[in-house]
Amino acid sequence: EEDDDEDESLSSDDEKFTSNNNNNRKSTLISKGTPATKKPRTPFLPRMNTITLSDLQNDDDGTISIDISNDVFAQARQRLLPTNLPEAPPCREQESSSIAAFITNKLDAQAGGALYISGVPGVGKTAIVNKVVRELMLLSSDSDLPQFKYIFLNGMKLNKPEKIYNQLLQAIDDNELYRKRSSKMACKLLSKYFTDRVNKKREPIVLLLDEVDHLYTKNQTILYNMLEWPQQPYSKLIVIAIANTLDLPETMFKKKLQSRL
Repeated sequence: EEDDDEDESLSSDDEKFTSNNNNNRKSTLISKGTPATKKPRTPFLPRMNTITLSDLQNDDDGTISIDISNDVFAQARQRLLPTNLPEAPPCREQESSSIAAFITNKLDAQAGGALYISGVPGVGKTAIVNKVVRELMLLSSDSDLPQFKYIFLNGMKLNKPEKIYNQLLQAIDDNELYRKRSSKMACKLLSKYFTDRVNKKREPIVLLLDEVDHLYTKNQTILYNMLEWPQQPYSKLIVIAIANTLDLPETMFKKKLQSRL
């Protein structure tokens, strides 16, 4: 019986100890509080991968700048941070000028066109185009350069190549009805949009197709449409296609597709 009493007292002590531990854990969790949430950074291409002039003019991520001009070590640490990336790779002035000239010439002429850019991964192809487009959009606000809409689509992010039609259609007109359309119907609506003379007064569109390799299909219809629409008289569609394959047009494109570049 004495052993039973001792077991009961030990069990009671264990329950008290467990209860105290649980209370301590609860108080510890309460005292720590909820972690502070960071303010999300404004993306460069909000709302269905599009950007407007007002987005650039109101581009403020709310960050606080600290003057470290007198501390060379602080400057070095700042430059080594993974988040401190240049807007565009250095020593690419010639390429930037060529891209800017192509876009401005098409905008001034109120015409469409297609430009193909290739290079190995990591050389900054997309960054250069984004930088040029930003500069041209800001330039259009205080010059006679026509204002335009910028759309950025990435072929690698699509589960099916034909979904590019849906993405482009929604970026042009974010109508809820268009979200339920099939890819085939979206293609038909886009064809009408870019060929209809009624829309000749609409705003020009600069379309960046990144990772265009992933839009390649056996019959090449998708790539052909994307490069054929800019050739229409009233399309005002300027397509910039980017790929990692250096000789993609020469080795994989059919002749009718090569003629569109």
